[in-house]
Amino acid sequence: MGTLLSAALMAFASSGTASAQTIAPGALQADLRFALDTIERQHPDLAHSVTKAALERGADRVRAQLDHPMDQAEAWAKLAQLNPVLADGHLFIGLPDWRGQGAQAVRQGTGFFPFEVAIDARDHPVIVSMLGGGSTPLAGRRILRIGEHDARHVAGSLLARTHGDTPAFRRALLAQRWWLFHAKLYGTPADYDLVLSGSRKRLTVPAEHTLPAILQRDASFDRLFACRIDTDKSARLTVASFVWEDKARFFQFNRAAMRSRTASFSRRETRRNDRVQRDLSAHA
Repeated sequence: MGTLLSAALMAFASSGTASAQTIAPGALQADLRFALDTIERQHPDLAHSVTKAALERGADRVRAQLDHPMDQAEAWAKLAQLNPVLADGHLFIGLPDWRGQGAQAVRQGTGFFPFEVAIDARDHPVIVSMLGGGSTPLAGRRILRIGEHDARHVAGSLLARTHGDTPAFRRALLAQRWWLFHAKLYGTPADYDLVLSGSRKRLTVPAEHTLPAILQRDASFDRLFACRIDTDKSARLTVASFVWEDKARFFQFNRAAMRSRTASFSRRETRRNDRVQRDLSAHA
């Protein structure tokens, strides 16, 4: 099982005019029913994460909101409320080609939330860097308010659409995609009015037009897949994705890693090593 993509959302993604079109309530309700039937019919062990009754109750709450025509962003915001109910790291209601659409939006001049953030244990967004990874003296500051909204309320509304099997997983995943989810629920204004910890003064920060860090990472094979040989002759194999569009390159890397346990893939050097550590921590 993997991502569940609404047929209506997929049609909008391929049309290239998702923001200008709307989806009829009947189409959304039919998609929801299809998704539920598919999950219940094909999932090998649904009860591992959610009971059928709990899933149907969650679907009833979503279905009641599918009562008017919606654009792609609003439709996703409604349907994605099933994601925490599913409580699964790989099965979720997702936006089609969000990476491609996000990169295209940046190229076309769209600005996003200006910071990369982490989500702390109390659901406060905390500034990590500028969007895309640039340094900022504001790093480490908690965001208290975004516009007229309490920042924890904003984070809660985004977490309510985020997939994952644990709260910690959902916080980590939302941190990577904050710019995307925030845009879908709250839009993409030219400026963001923020209140940060340590000050009651309102700070106005312009939207950032840089490619978000996760899109930079996911566009680079060498950031996703690597093998490092340490001085103690151990190897660290990093696999940050299960897929790469250039399948030949991916399989070549995979075969080499499994075959030799000695490869330094950046320099094509080999030497004996005694241990391999596999790093899969970046997986969603």
